[in-house]
Amino acid sequence: MSYYLGRGTNSSTSSSYREYFVRYAYALLPIALFYHLAHNLEHLLMEGPKVISLMSDPFGWGWNLFGTLAWRVPPLVSLDILWILQVLLVLVGHVYSLWVANRTTQNMFANRRAAIRSQLPILAGMIAFSIFSLWLLKQPMEMRTSAM
Repeated sequence: MSYYLGRGTNSSTSSSYREYFVRYAYALLPIALFYHLAHNLEHLLMEGPKVISLMSDPFGWGWNLFGTLAWRVPPLVSLDILWILQVLLVLVGHVYSLWVANRTTQNMFANRRAAIRSQLPILAGMIAFSIFSLWLLKQPMEMRTSAM
């Protein structure tokens, strides 16, 4: 849809649909990358401190190499702070995606009106992708192993 909106009668783009799709696909990568970072931030901040006690018994054989096996280190941040950090990461990815989409549009279209028309579906998709990312991060996580 974005391709056809941008190709209007006054457009000076000669890009094929494939080239157009590939160029705009790069605009979604920052949202995906920063979502991935936000998701893994939970593992790092909530489960990361467990590494201290696990270092004493790396194979689960009952060792206590460093005397830290009984240590119970709490998570580094609360769930509220974690959520704020995750939202910030997704927002940074979203803003970066907006910048990439704008640069892509500037490079593809000489006609400003066609550029704006072509960006509307992409922007709607980015907003939906960011909202879905935030919704997914807010879902409760169930661990697959009892050791975590």
